[in-house]
Amino acid sequence: MASIAQARSHALTFWQKMSLGLALFIVFAFLQFAARGYVQPTKVPLFVHAHGVLMVSWLVLTVVQSFFAERADRRLHRTLGWFGTVLVTLVVVYDVAVTVWIIGANAQPFF
Repeated sequence: MASIAQARSHALTFWQKMSLGLALFIVFAFLQFAARGYVQPTKVPLFVHAHGVLMVSWLVLTVVQSFFAERADRRLHRTLGWFGTVLVTLVVVYDVAVTVWIIGANAQPFF
């Protein structure tokens, strides 16, 4: 019985699978735009790349948080939660600014 319990302790939880799956799907979907030639990453303004860095950091935080919650590392989970609060504030403010600029420059994405 101990071997069964050990095997289950290394299995991913639903939330870990969900966060990993969602992160992989989002990264794969955005890489398709460059791979298919819909967008040329070298011609995109730097602040749009900064938007991408912010959003990928949000995805990484989501995945990491699911692992810390499963490990019951509550102190680190809560500390990263406060970092997430700061990050989501940055994401909202920065994304509104990027959206206003893109609309003003008439540079809406093709989709």
